[in-house]
Parts: sequence; C-alpha cells; structure tokens
Amino acid sequence: RRTDGAQPRDRAASLERESVGRQPSCWPWLEAPPAPVLYVAGEEDEAYCKVATRLAEHSGVAEPVERRLVRVAGLPAAGHA
Repeated sequence: RRTDGAQPRDRAASLERESVGRQPSCWPWLEAPPAPVLYVAGEEDEAYCKVATRLAEHSGVAEPVERRLVRVAGLPAAGHA
C-alpha cells in the first residue's frame, strides 16, 4: 500500500518523460560552464565512468587542476542503482 499518494502510472509517465535519453545534451554547456562543475561517478558504474573519462579528456587538462572549470571524481565501491 502506497503512503505517498503517487500512482504507479504517474511514476511510470514521469520516468519516461524525464529519461536521460530524452534530455538535451549538456556537452556544449560543459565546454564553457559559467561556474565550476564537479562530476562524480561511482567507479563500478561503467556507463557514467565513460562519461567521466570523456569529460576529463576535454576539460582543460593543460590547466592546473585548481583552475579547471570541470573536475571529475570517482567514488570507490559505488555503482548506479
């Protein structure tokens, strides 16, 4: 029995509407973000670790780490549920 009042069909519709595959790409924004960004991925999450690797390769690697606008960090022993 649900206690939060949400209906299964409403939750399903929300998941379909907000799916990552339907969201616009953030890559252009990440090329020149208006503020520093920290991207964190669980080290056991293969898909998001690939994104982290791509970000690290394209985020001003020639800059000292303290001056980079996009930083990447991996969380050991963490995945994606």
